[in-house]
Amino acid sequence: MTYALPNGLAEAGPVLSGAFASGMIVTVALFPIAAVLLQNRVLPLVSYTAHPRIARIFEIGTAAAIMLLGIWPLMDAAKG
Repeated sequence: MTYALPNGLAEAGPVLSGAFASGMIVTVALFPIAAVLLQNRVLPLVSYTAHPRIARIFEIGTAAAIMLLGIWPLMDAAKG
């Protein structure tokens, strides 16, 4: 909005702000929901069809990936 108003683009400012906000909402909501759904739907399928060790590695790997995605921004903030 600080760019849109001085440049006569008052209509574009709220539209872009809404687009950014909706993108953040989708990102913040979609990834955790997808992770839970995949864990609840795919992991039992893999457990029944694959070797138990493979299923366990898959479960630990997905949990580690989710934790790394959460820790990643903190690591970047600690560097700067």
